[in-house]
Amino acid sequence: MKFDFSEIKKFLQEKADIAKVVSISPSFGSEFTTDLSNATLIPKKKEPTMSDEELQFLELCQKLLRKLGFIKTSYDFSEQFMGKSKHYYSMLLSEGRQCSIDGLHNLIKNIETLNDVPATSSKYLDDLIEKGNKLLTKRLLKYF
Repeated sequence: MKFDFSEIKKFLQEKADIAKVVSISPSFGSEFTTDLSNATLIPKKKEPTMSDEELQFLELCQKLLRKLGFIKTSYDFSEQFMGKSKHYYSMLLSEGRQCSIDGLHNLIKNIETLNDVPATSSKYLDDLIEKGNKLLTKRLLKYF
């Protein structure tokens, strides 16, 4: 059974988890066979998924900063505290992707520099900083 290139490409991208088909050797003329032994394929990159611990940490930070009046939207959270684009936090939540190490680091450092925080909220921020540092350390230790 023979397929044209577009059918094979579509099959590979949908069923075989392939991001891009670079080339497939033709058998006769402009048609291609199902034999993919000579195919050049580029696999899809697997993004690390966010842990429940990381998700809880980010949500807690965002809610507390909003409650304290430092941010109004998730856009503010992404840009001002994580040092990322305005859609970064919502992308992490919607795609379930792991936050970048520099995003976590920026968040923790920016929380540490907050001034004019009521004494009752200061304890919560200190706890967040401690949790964030533990999370960051845990992530960094994976590289050693």
